[in-house]
Amino acid sequence: MVKQLAGKCWAWFKWLVRPSGESIDYLIWRHQFLIKRSRLYMWISLPLFLTAVLLLVVFVHHYPEPPTFPEQSPFSPEMIEEWQTYSRRIVQVHWVAMGFLSLCPVLQRTRWSRRFPALLFLAISWSMTLVPQIVFLGWSAIARPAWEYVFFMQAVLVPVHWRLHLLSQVISIGFYFCAGLFLILTGIEPGNFDETLTVASVGLDIFNIFWTCLICCLAVALYERLQRSEFESRKHLQMFLHAVTHDLQNPLIGTSIVLQNLLRRDRDADHNVMVSAPKLEQLLAGNARQLQLVQSLLEIHCNETQDLILQREPLPLALLVEDVVSDLEEFLKEHQATITNHISDNLPAVDADRTQLARVFSNLISNAVKHNPGKIHLVLNADVICTASRKGLKLKPGRSNQNKPNHPAIAEKWMVRCSVQDNGSGIPPEQCRHLFELYWRNPQTRHSPGLGMGLYLCRQIIAAHGGQIHVSSEVGMGSTFWFTVPLVAHTSPDRKATTAA
Repeated sequence: MVKQLAGKCWAWFKWLVRPSGESIDYLIWRHQFLIKRSRLYMWISLPLFLTAVLLLVVFVHHYPEPPTFPEQSPFSPEMIEEWQTYSRRIVQVHWVAMGFLSLCPVLQRTRWSRRFPALLFLAISWSMTLVPQIVFLGWSAIARPAWEYVFFMQAVLVPVHWRLHLLSQVISIGFYFCAGLFLILTGIEPGNFDETLTVASVGLDIFNIFWTCLICCLAVALYERLQRSEFESRKHLQMFLHAVTHDLQNPLIGTSIVLQNLLRRDRDADHNVMVSAPKLEQLLAGNARQLQLVQSLLEIHCNETQDLILQREPLPLALLVEDVVSDLEEFLKEHQATITNHISDNLPAVDADRTQLARVFSNLISNAVKHNPGKIHLVLNADVICTASRKGLKLKPGRSNQNKPNHPAIAEKWMVRCSVQDNGSGIPPEQCRHLFELYWRNPQTRHSPGLGMGLYLCRQIIAAHGGQIHVSSEVGMGSTFWFTVPLVAHTSPDRKATTAA
């Protein structure tokens, strides 16, 4: 029982410190930002808290007796003495808190604070909210404008890591309630001069502090989400610019070298130069890569501003895939990759754009080859599935339609599920979530050619067809990219589809 509780507490603490789903680059940026802003928070808190303590000293010195209204009867000597004792204790408590806060500049100079800036943040916050409660146990009211100042100040100055803000608030408020409950259960008098506290006043304090904490945490969470989105966008833009310069520079350098050699030969051969066929092919290949890059960028822009226009027609999927594999034959030989095609000729025709669907297959196959070690093996599959169930007929995605009766009511819901499976190194789950995003590239392969547009275009094409595209992968076990495209309208799905054994 104790081990389970400790495990849950440790898991919760790790969730607070580093929640899942955030990139390493963003966590590094947030760490540096937290160091800088925690120092700013500290240097503003020191004079602010010192000023508050000095004003409290002046107030206590100016009012040796409790302030009264004109029509109010004077206080008794016992109440005046209690007021003076209580005032001195308040001043002493705040001087102790000021002492703890003064230790923070020493703490921030240590290696420990640079490694764990979150603890420096908590030390500053708790010096002003938690330490006075611990020293002056039994303070029977929330120090409401002081706490609100602290929570709002740290939300404005350190607008990241909302879980850290929540922790600083929960501990301070939780200690207040626990200490109050302890005093009630033990019967210890809190020693507070204010005897006029009522349920209404305590409820008002709780209401105000609750909404203060909620607004602060919500503001920090929204700002951090916006900041994270902008950070990831800037990172993708940097990777995109690097990839563009890399992919455009290499063909241009190659073309420049060939032209310089031709010019040198031209000078040596009295203006008569013979250009070999391989040199011309090299120039044409470089120009083709540049044109392909520019066309991809233009296509991305067009797809973002207007819908993708498809030239749909009934397509025999097996023939289309054979053409794609044939076009990639030299590419596969170069990378020592092999393909097993299990797509049957008996599949019903799909309603798709020939060029765009071929592009999806080509992108998925080439990506699997380029981003995996050599001698990779690919398996292509396709079967007919149903994405809906009506009148008692129920099929799950991925199930073949063999021996299933024809049903006109669900004919438009029949799809062909195509898959490209490899036996490569696999993809981590955190990367699978970003594969189909625009300009996203694997951080470990940022120097490889490519702009991170291929899978994004695949998603756009499949979405325009009314299908879905996903990936399932496990590190060390390979990956499977699959997508769905619709059958031709009114096609009977009772034709048997031969799937991979």
